[in-house]
Amino acid sequence: MNFEAEWTKYLTERDRALLTATSWAKRRPFGLGASPAVVVVDLYYAALGLPRQDILDAVGEWPSACGGDGWAAVDRTVPLLRAARDAGAPGRR
Repeated sequence: MNFEAEWTKYLTERDRALLTATSWAKRRPFGLGASPAVVVVDLYYAALGLPRQDILDAVGEWPSACGGDGWAAVDRTVPLLRAARDAGAPGRR
C-alpha cells in the first residue's frame, strides 16, 4: 500500500498548496535519526475504561473511555514497545 497515495486523496487544493509552501512537504528522505523513540499517548484508564468492556458500558463510569477499541490498541502497542526496547530505543518502563 502506498501510504502517501492513500491519505493525499483527501487533501483539498489549499492543503496541497500549504504542503508545497511549507517545510511539512517531504522533499527528500530523512530517516529516523540516530535515536528514534516510540511515544505512547492516551493509554490511561480515563481514555480506556476499566475493566475492559464495550464502549457503551465503559462510558457509564469513564465518560471519555474508548472501551474495547482502546484496549485493542493497547494490546497492539505492547509488542511494538517490546520491539522498540529490544532494538535499543530510549524510553521508560
